[in-house]
Amino acid sequence: MDEEGRSWPANLGQKNDGQAYIGQGWTAFRNANKLKPGDSFMFELTKKGKKPLLIMRWKTNTKTKSERWTDAPFFYAMFRASSLESYWLKFPRDFVNKNDIISKCSKMILTNEGGRSWTVSVGRNNSGEVSLRSGWNVFAQANGLKEGDVFMLELIKKGKSPAMKFYGN
Repeated sequence: MDEEGRSWPANLGQKNDGQAYIGQGWTAFRNANKLKPGDSFMFELTKKGKKPLLIMRWKTNTKTKSERWTDAPFFYAMFRASSLESYWLKFPRDFVNKNDIISKCSKMILTNEGGRSWTVSVGRNNSGEVSLRSGWNVFAQANGLKEGDVFMLELIKKGKSPAMKFYGN
């Protein structure tokens, strides 16, 4: 359901890693609400059960410049306080595989919307998960990330010295 009370039936699914997604019905919802890449929004679960009700609470376009980035790989993440304590942020597996992140680099540049940059390390753990490591906690604190904040990371430069742009708060 959107903020105007309009609703769309949709199928909810779950990937093997536990990540939930909206399947059939998503395209109609996205088009009706004129959602574009760079828009941020949040769903609030207001009814549980076999037919849960999710309400979209807000949307803003955090990307105000050209839409050239639509070809650039990106992912959304939710900040957890535990990632600050453990000094890491895990990349989605499909993002890592499609963009060959780990084989080409051990460091990455993160740039916020204000243009300030931080160097962070990139590493793989024993189970094969790739994450931002040393430097991530400094970046998160400097950008005021709090538990539950949703943000987008866009890969703006590939290769041995990759760079990602942060869109959030």
